[in-house]
Amino acid sequence: MKNKKIKIIIILIICLTVNSIIDVKAQCPTGKYGIVPVWPQGWSYTDNENWYQMMSDKGMGYSHSILTWPELEDIRSSGQLSAFINYIAHLRNDYNFKYHLLIRNPSTTVNPVPVAYSGLNFEDSVLTNAFYDFVTEIIDSFAVVLDYLTIGGESDVYFNAYPNEIDEYVNLLSDIATYVHSNYTSIKFATVLTFEHGIQTNDTLWQLTQNFSDMLAITYWPLNSDFTIISSAVNDIENNITDLLIAADNKPVIIKESGLPSSTLLNSSETIQAQFVEELFRQTMNIDQIEIVGWDFLADFDKERVDYWVNFQQIYTPEFRAYTETLGLMDTLGNQKPGYDVYLQMMDTVCLQNAVNQIEHSNNLNIYPNPADNIVNIEYDKEFLMEIFDVTGRKVLASKLKQTNISGLNPATYIIVVKNKDGVLLKLEKLIKK
Repeated sequence: MKNKKIKIIIILIICLTVNSIIDVKAQCPTGKYGIVPVWPQGWSYTDNENWYQMMSDKGMGYSHSILTWPELEDIRSSGQLSAFINYIAHLRNDYNFKYHLLIRNPSTTVNPVPVAYSGLNFEDSVLTNAFYDFVTEIIDSFAVVLDYLTIGGESDVYFNAYPNEIDEYVNLLSDIATYVHSNYTSIKFATVLTFEHGIQTNDTLWQLTQNFSDMLAITYWPLNSDFTIISSAVNDIENNITDLLIAADNKPVIIKESGLPSSTLLNSSETIQAQFVEELFRQTMNIDQIEIVGWDFLADFDKERVDYWVNFQQIYTPEFRAYTETLGLMDTLGNQKPGYDVYLQMMDTVCLQNAVNQIEHSNNLNIYPNPADNIVNIEYDKEFLMEIFDVTGRKVLASKLKQTNISGLNPATYIIVVKNKDGVLLKLEKLIKK
């Protein structure tokens, strides 16, 4: 862990030192992070698309949809399903986002179903058979855009309340998993569990579904049962991520959604929310096993949407309303909270680190000698541009030659950057001039 922290510090130093050297925006590899875009009031479609483009440039690589069985059925019956899928294809093709569809049945405390199945639960074969048929049809429709499919939003909480339904639900999930694995091997499947009140305290549903799940998919909200935040929420992240990886048992981890409300009623604040953003990045950015980290949400819900979620979850406490009202990194009008700036800064850090990691694994470009006296050699079999910068970020030399005379430089430590003919970063390292 100490070495990991040292590496992060080094990367941050590089970011501060050479931010003017490398066009980070143009160099960002697609990463694991994504913000769920609850749009601020007044934003137009063009504003939304501009935001997507900016985040794609910064390396955002994840989007998801959360829909219940009735909501998906309404989209399909209204003839809008193709348009919906085409929009997802646009996000994938134009912005390179992986896509996750969560069918929220059951959802924490309720299991919303179409009117025809009202009053039935997972003990009823009429319901489970109909749900299986519906889900497999949806899979067939979404397969061209789907990377991750999950059934059930925080379903372990639901089955803590309704344990008599769990066996039939697990059988249903197993049948859906078989369908996915038999027909669409590129889609990863699981049910979404909770961390604080599930994996960490009661992992029954994970144990029952682990053998046919392609990943451990969780939500990460460090909250007490009354929706106030856990006082050690920020400090706990490192240990929580360790516990999560142990529970996953070498399977990929999808943090489907994470976040922290900023309401003072919940013993939180915008400052604490920003601290949580930063630490979550620090503790997940270097772990390849964690494939996705989603943040909910871009902006706070307006009153109409807050009312919807209060009634959907059937939780009517002031704390739950405050939680639902303050999850965004912006307010409802798009005014940025401190956490938004931190999020963008950490995206830039991840972007540069990913670029450096890619460079570190490139074995076909060598710079020598280092330290150097008069001559620096670049061993590379294609066109390139080599640039040397001092520690203030000022460019002091540039060359396209495989052998460059640096005798005119003062003895010091420099940063040497090598790009290909298209401007893509190939190498970045310190150069010591003797």
